[in-house]
Amino acid sequence: MIKTLISSTILSLALTTSVSAATQLRFAEGSPNRGARADAVNHFMEDVTQLSGGDLSFDTHWAGALLNYKSMVQGVAGGTADMGTMLAAYNPQKLRSLTIGDVPTPYSDPWVGMRAVGNFAKILDDLGANLVNLNIGDAYQAYDTGLVDCGASYF
Repeated sequence: MIKTLISSTILSLALTTSVSAATQLRFAEGSPNRGARADAVNHFMEDVTQLSGGDLSFDTHWAGALLNYKSMVQGVAGGTADMGTMLAAYNPQKLRSLTIGDVPTPYSDPWVGMRAVGNFAKILDDLGANLVNLNIGDAYQAYDTGLVDCGASYF
């Protein structure tokens, strides 16, 4: 009996160490799969796949095909998608901490928002970033033309 128990333990350990299953995550994105935003999302996924040694990969659903921005929080929480891009403007009650720098909203605290954004800007400046202010409409063109490399925004 002990011999059988030891043999089965060794066999199960051998099987579990030799079998490695890759995990595919469903990623929901509300925007289409073109432009600078799509390039950034794809870059993130490629990095995760590479850093995981191929153990993690993504099944991406673009342009709200699986979940739109308004249903993203509940969809990810409920398991419709494993991951997704969430924007506070669509769920300000549930993503209250992301709206803290927005002025004016009933949940915003301008002092805290300015402090948080100011500290973030200082960190980026210390890392060598060249900070510029753009409105969101100009930002998309700046990404597409290469005028800016990245952005920090809620959108």
